[in-house]
Amino acid sequence: MVVERVDLSILVVEDSSIQRRIVATTLRKQHYIVHEAVDGVEGLAMARTHKPTLIISDVDMPEMTGLELCRAIRSDPMLGGTPILMLTALNDFGQFKSAFEAGASDYILKPQRGEHELFLHTLTTRIEGLLATRGVGAKANIMVVDDSSALRKLMSQVLDGAGYDVIAVDDGQIAKQLIESKEYLPDLVVTDTDMPNMSGLELIHWMKSAEDSKNISTVLISANHQTDRRRMGAGVGADAFLSKPFSMEGLVVTVEQILTKASMASERAQLSALVGSEVLDAVQKRDLEPKRENMTILFADIVGFTPMCSKFSAAEVIDLLNWFFSLVVKSVELEGGSVNKFIGDAAMAFFPPNKDGEGDAVGSVQAGLRILRGLRAFNQTHELKRHIRIGINKGPVVVGLVGGHERQDYTAIGDHVNRAQRLEGCAPLDSLCVSKAVWTHVESALSNDPRVEWKALGELSLKGLSQPLTAWSIKPLD
Repeated sequence: MVVERVDLSILVVEDSSIQRRIVATTLRKQHYIVHEAVDGVEGLAMARTHKPTLIISDVDMPEMTGLELCRAIRSDPMLGGTPILMLTALNDFGQFKSAFEAGASDYILKPQRGEHELFLHTLTTRIEGLLATRGVGAKANIMVVDDSSALRKLMSQVLDGAGYDVIAVDDGQIAKQLIESKEYLPDLVVTDTDMPNMSGLELIHWMKSAEDSKNISTVLISANHQTDRRRMGAGVGADAFLSKPFSMEGLVVTVEQILTKASMASERAQLSALVGSEVLDAVQKRDLEPKRENMTILFADIVGFTPMCSKFSAAEVIDLLNWFFSLVVKSVELEGGSVNKFIGDAAMAFFPPNKDGEGDAVGSVQAGLRILRGLRAFNQTHELKRHIRIGINKGPVVVGLVGGHERQDYTAIGDHVNRAQRLEGCAPLDSLCVSKAVWTHVESALSNDPRVEWKALGELSLKGLSQPLTAWSIKPLD
């Protein structure tokens, strides 16, 4: 099957016929539509005719250099937002600096002898990166809201040329109606501050207050002297500001930055759901070296899950697990912990060291009580009851990456992790079973709390432990 990138065209401007043919042929094999120009003059004319998605240009060319072409593209309102990748044979900082000052989006060295394969791989990778940041392929939706017809039209044309799906309206009230009715849900709104009927400030305030629009990114436009509007814009939740007069390239760059930031936040949330927030935090801080820390470890498990699997359909089994894990994750994160892994029908969570260097025992017990209260609410509305056991222990554990070269998990291991898991197996039905190390920290808070019931379980003989472990059970009454 032939894949055609019908919306993605690339203009290659290069006076060397050999170099131009190599680049163009490679891009056509990647299914791009490719236009070729022999110098900057022809390149500018073809850019205005074909309006390419991206331009690749040599720096040193006759008639019009790549730098002159770049400046001409940036000054053209219809082309100003087009990504430009500059090619040069010189690894010179001065030329590098000049290219970016002229408006280049990226810069790549031409290949030396024997480097063509590496060059072409780098070239296609850079192109994919530039197109991705411009919203090309999966177009972002942008709403332009401005009562100035000239500025509204210019911004719309430039953003459309940059690869975005653009809708333009002349009043904040109309924008509100479109978003509220879900007739058009943009990824980003560019709005003027002062407009009749509903100002940009009022529009952003409404958007950030409404559930369906609170995550839409916003860019607020104001005059240079309107510092009070900028302060108010920050107060109502605007993500970025542009002061009049502003360049169209500045508009595109601002939009790119805001959408990239929003995309990264969304990706982080999705990754956090997959691998856990503590793993992402550790990666971001480059803190993946093995270490020993005092943590509180919680294990939660569904009672009688294996027999359920033989009675329920596959969809029902997955629904049960998803309900349980969702309850555990929400409860743990509300109390400052992090779910580290799911093991079959069980979940393991960390409560990392607090300011005293101790794992948060109080937070772990409160999380456990939240889980059990969520279970009680579930059972009140379902004929087939579910049951859970939870074990909690506290002590020094080893934290780090565990696994082979192909796959590793960031987790906690050690005797105190095993004890938490063993305590879960000894917990009374729909109760917590906590070690003495945990009970010591929560006893004063729970002893006189009428909402909970606790009981000393005495010394428990746990599998794999030579000495019995003193434990208590705790369960909610409300």
